[in-house]
Amino acid sequence: MADEVLENALQATHKGKPAVMIHCAVHAFRRSSKIREWETCCGMRSKVHDPFGPFTVTKLDEKSPITKFFPDNWKTPGDELYQTISIDPQSHQLLRAKSPKDGREHIVCWTYQYGQGQVFATTLGHDLKTASSPEYLRLLANGLLWAAGKLKPNGQPVQGYGAPKTVP
Repeated sequence: MADEVLENALQATHKGKPAVMIHCAVHAFRRSSKIREWETCCGMRSKVHDPFGPFTVTKLDEKSPITKFFPDNWKTPGDELYQTISIDPQSHQLLRAKSPKDGREHIVCWTYQYGQGQVFATTLGHDLKTASSPEYLRLLANGLLWAAGKLKPNGQPVQGYGAPKTVP
């Protein structure tokens, strides 16, 4: 059953459906015979992470509409830093972090084109310490909008996809 679910996700993305990979999605389907294809769809290979704790995230692309409003050196309130085994050369790297444990650098946010589908991925977001922060929520919203083709180059959503207007 898991291989059927995986194959459906791979085919949908390859045919042009947007995909958003959050945190452990990169580690999903580890026991599948199609794990390499999943890793290709994700645009990165990772199998393990550092222990839970705070770390600093550095912005790699100042001009990306996804990270345009993300702080330059943002410290997570607490998260798991996924270790990058390899990242596809076609992946567009957006954010990275240095391991407090061993000093190695790992990519924590990127975009990727899988067939016709746009993929937004971040390994950030292990628990509510990070996932409830305004910076992370804006990153996710922008990544989702980008993957769906609804984010303008200036980092603003296209009309009809922004926050609803409040009525006084």
